Amino acid sequence: MTDNTIVDREELLDNLEEVRDRGYALNYEEEVSGIRAVGVPIFKEEEILGSISISAPTARMQDSKFTEDYPQILKQAANIIEINIETSNSESQQLL
Repeated sequence: MTDNTIVDREELLDNLEEVRDRGYALNYEEEVSGIRAVGVPIFKEEEILGSISISAPTARMQDSKFTEDYPQILKQAANIIEINIETSNSESQQLL
């Protein structure tokens, strides 16, 4: 835990709603002081299969890089993974 760790239930629920709405999570040094992270889900249809994330020292994740650039890059990567999963499933079914 750090000084930034969300410990209030209502604040956590509000934060989770924001994450769902924007499609990615931001970690403002909530687990480790000096480390920020961005995470996005991997979907197959409506089911979450997993996630991908990046972490870096706070000095390397500043301003719009942290709040806009990295989330967009991760969302694009997640989209490619989702397409590959869907394509591989379609190809597998064709072999049957």
